Amino acid sequence: MEALCPSYGDNDLFFNAEDNNKIGYINYVLAFPAGISFNNLIHYSQIYWFNKFQEYDFDSKEKNIEYYGQELPPEIDVKKLSKVPITIFAAREDRFAGIKDAKWLFKELKTNTHIWASFEVINGDHASFLIGEDMSYMDRVIDIMAMWNPSYA
Repeated sequence: MEALCPSYGDNDLFFNAEDNNKIGYINYVLAFPAGISFNNLIHYSQIYWFNKFQEYDFDSKEKNIEYYGQELPPEIDVKKLSKVPITIFAAREDRFAGIKDAKWLFKELKTNTHIWASFEVINGDHASFLIGEDMSYMDRVIDIMAMWNPSYA
């Protein structure tokens, strides 16, 4: 598991905020990796280690060629997203998908004039979106959803 997540042993890559719910943390760790496939973990680790936002690498030139038509997986071009309202929520202490990555994504999205994007920052880390003591950011999520889907409110 070390190859997938360099801090898996002490979980500090995902869980480093003091304000996360301790019982929620225990329940999350006991169930991990429930709800996610092993291939998802491999894909996320590829993005992390290669520092590229790219498609899944099959670790085989032949399989990559079969699937993508090229030896290496293509980078994911987020500029191709269109007509989809997107809000990015980033956590200040997130070491897995941090502020720097979120700002890069926001900048890439903003180059597309057909997309509405906004950027929000919460206190906490990667796990705080699930087990944070302060879930007040969800009020903003609901407001944004209601803005784009009035029947949601």
